Amino acid sequence: MQYSDPKNYRAKGVLSIPAASSLETDSPGWFPLPLLTDPQQPVSVDSVMPTDYLKLPPAGGDISLAYMEVPLSELQGDLNASIALSFTHFEQHFSIDPSWWEL
Repeated sequence: MQYSDPKNYRAKGVLSIPAASSLETDSPGWFPLPLLTDPQQPVSVDSVMPTDYLKLPPAGGDISLAYMEVPLSELQGDLNASIALSFTHFEQHFSIDPSWWEL
């Protein structure tokens, strides 16, 4: 058995920019996500707030992220953006042949 003992994780990423911030241009927000791998799946994005700013849906591969563009000039108050996710990670077990290391 290569994978066992699954553990479930929940996480939340938050981006907060106060209205009094000195930023004057649109601001990108990159939310890193867990990679989808054999011992780590499924990875699920449970919520993204506010959804209007989400430009790149959560993507997998060699890099996993959600991308937001926030039009700071249009904000009427503080910006509070967030992403909630969950995933399961399994222990990995390996069988190693000691003769492989012999020269």
